[in-house]
Amino acid sequence: MTTATSPLFRIYVVEDSPMIRDRLIERLAMLPAIRVSGFSATVRQAIAELDSAAPDAVILDLTLADGTGLMVLEYLRRHLPSVVVIVMTNHAQQHIQDICLRAGAAYFIDKTAGLATLLDIVGVLSSRIAQ
Repeated sequence: MTTATSPLFRIYVVEDSPMIRDRLIERLAMLPAIRVSGFSATVRQAIAELDSAAPDAVILDLTLADGTGLMVLEYLRRHLPSVVVIVMTNHAQQHIQDICLRAGAAYFIDKTAGLATLLDIVGVLSSRIAQ
């Protein structure tokens, strides 16, 4: 149970599909000590909001209307290097995973099969803050 004095693990979601984004946010809200600090559907919006959202982690789609998630990942590595980046994409080929991990993503998840994995990762990350 989260109390007023318990730290919350803040997550920012970058996902252009409203259906997937809403489902992610709904499922994240069910986890204890988690707060979605914001969301965006574009590279431009994400970069404009990330500093003020102050996330502990970002869930990042790679395919966005105005660019790629790699652009957001590059911004995060330069400006918010302590943020944990979890790439969740339909483009789960090994070479794309390698690119994302080399660029600084901590985790790479196949969107079609990875919601349970994502929730497990977020649960472990948030438990570190509660300690």
